[in-house]
Amino acid sequence: MSTYTGTTINDLVATTPLENCSPAELNDATRELKSCLKTTFGIDHLQATGKHKWALASKTATYTATISDDILLVTNSPTILLYAASGNSGKSVTIINTGTGVVKIDGNASEAIDGALTLSLHPKEGVTLFNDASNWFTNRKKPAFRGAMVTNSADLTVTYNTVVVLSFDTEAYDTDSIHSTATLTTRLSVPTGVTKVRLYGHAAWAFESDGGRELMIRRNGLASLYGSMIQVTDIQQYHSVSSPVFSVTGGVDYFELLAYHKASSATSVLTLAPTFSMEIIE
Repeated sequence: MSTYTGTTINDLVATTPLENCSPAELNDATRELKSCLKTTFGIDHLQATGKHKWALASKTATYTATISDDILLVTNSPTILLYAASGNSGKSVTIINTGTGVVKIDGNASEAIDGALTLSLHPKEGVTLFNDASNWFTNRKKPAFRGAMVTNSADLTVTYNTVVVLSFDTEAYDTDSIHSTATLTTRLSVPTGVTKVRLYGHAAWAFESDGGRELMIRRNGLASLYGSMIQVTDIQQYHSVSSPVFSVTGGVDYFELLAYHKASSATSVLTLAPTFSMEIIE
């Protein structure tokens, strides 16, 4: 019986077979070498051209990755569960969102991904994950811009001495269904999974000869978080308000833009420039 029983390259012994070994022993050693190469690299990894071929699979439902997976192309917004990093140091897997929804990647048990328990991939984003036997790390590039900017197609009337919540019927852009032109048209809603945002509002006030003007950003229908005031002049006025980066709860928080003035009668925020926007920071 052959004494050559290695199963992977790491099992091969550099000092065997000895010089001047028998033809039978040399044959056994050759068979062991071929078997270890096949087990280590797999049937499909090395091609006649000398190039590597990676294991590629498409997934449309929740799936638990295995150590045999190299690249996963994912659609339909499922969750991809990672195999345990423990015992698999140096292993990697690439996951690409080829669909239009959000794909969630979830580390095994309490294993983290770049310090967090989960990672979200938005449409057309991809990531390669590596592990150190304890946690996962990625090579993520700067993510694509995400956010929304909405406007209105008609002048918005702002009643005297009354805080008015501005509504918007046109979306200049909206990457994550942040706004709806059908319902709750005043709101920019924070998407699920988002933790930080920045807001910006802009208006063009119709000419009035008296009173001050205010623009305010409000969260969840409560007291305004951030505001800006200007005094009226004898010309049409442009007015902006911007916020710092807010920590938010995705799927829960929403923001609105409020207008207020103390002119002697109702005035308007003109169609020329009423805009409200949200930038997703992370």
